[in-house]
Amino acid sequence: MLDTLVDFDNHEVLVLRDQNDVTSGVVIKTSIQKLAFERWGETLCIDWTYGTNNLGFHLGILLVTSATGRGVPVLDFIALDEKMQTMEAILEFFKRKNKQWSEVETFVIDKDFKEWRGWRNAFPRRRCCCVSFIQWRTGERLSSGQSTVYSAFSEM
Repeated sequence: MLDTLVDFDNHEVLVLRDQNDVTSGVVIKTSIQKLAFERWGETLCIDWTYGTNNLGFHLGILLVTSATGRGVPVLDFIALDEKMQTMEAILEFFKRKNKQWSEVETFVIDKDFKEWRGWRNAFPRRRCCCVSFIQWRTGERLSSGQSTVYSAFSEM
């Protein structure tokens, strides 16, 4: 299936393998996703979904915000883990396949400092906002170098 996808014009696929040559992730970028990034790529958001399959893979997505405020996927991936090395491999693939990556101004992540380190290593001079969906401390703002952590949303 992945071979067929790559045969289409301007689609890209990366298969991540561990040291034992076992597939540990798959990253897919379509030509439509490339156009969306070219048009709305100033801010990138990442989101992960858990428990969606019986193989233990996590489903991830990299999004931009369209002119109407809706999230538009610009990269889809599945991975066995969310380790920093996995994040860096995914983000380096994204950079190689998108010439306009240097125009990204802000990254938004939803929880994990592994994601934060992955962003910081792949895009060292960009701002990263971490939004916590679990607690809200109005006005709380922690600063660390070029990145800022914002706590948002209230305990429910």
